[in-house]
Parts: sequence; C-alpha cells; structure tokens
Amino acid sequence: MALAAELGLACLAKDEVEEALMDALGAPINVPASRDLGVAAVHAVLRLARGCRDARHLDGQRSHDEPWGSPIEPLGVGPLVEVDTSRPVDAAALSATIRGLVGL
Repeated sequence: MALAAELGLACLAKDEVEEALMDALGAPINVPASRDLGVAAVHAVLRLARGCRDARHLDGQRSHDEPWGSPIEPLGVGPLVEVDTSRPVDAAALSATIRGLVGL
C-alpha cells in the first residue's frame, strides 16, 4: 500500500479483501478453509483489477491459476524489480527505483 501511495496509484490488496471476507463470514477454522478463503480473495482482487480498464494490469497475459500453484514467472514486459519482503521495505526508495526504470 505504501508503494502505491508513493507512486500515486490505486492499490488492490488481497489481504484487505481476505480480512473483509473474514469480518463478514468469520475466520476459517482450519488450513484448507483458510486456503479457500485466500483463493476467493485472489479471485475478487483479480476481478476488480480487470475492471479497472487500465492496460498496465496485463491480466490478459496471466493464467487464472497463477496466484497459487507453480511459481510465477516475470511477464517480461518491462524491468523486473525484486523486493525482499522479509524485512520492512523503504517504499520511497523503491518508488524512486521504479520511477527511474519506467521513466515516470
């Protein structure tokens, strides 16, 4: 979310959708139920992203099973920026890197 704010873009976060679903439906009682809820949240976010009518989402180049299953390969349509999320991310520095790479 911090990166989206730094770049001035909207953010569609799967965890926000998943937590809203848990608020409405209750928390999952086991790992399979949690996985099902996560899959539903991903579908909801992808549906919203497709509705944004912004070609930068590149949804047509992705498969429906991409968010879970085998590792996701880069789309190869621009520069790749790998981010280590095992520690706090400096969104301002990451934003500057992305802006420099894409000419924003």
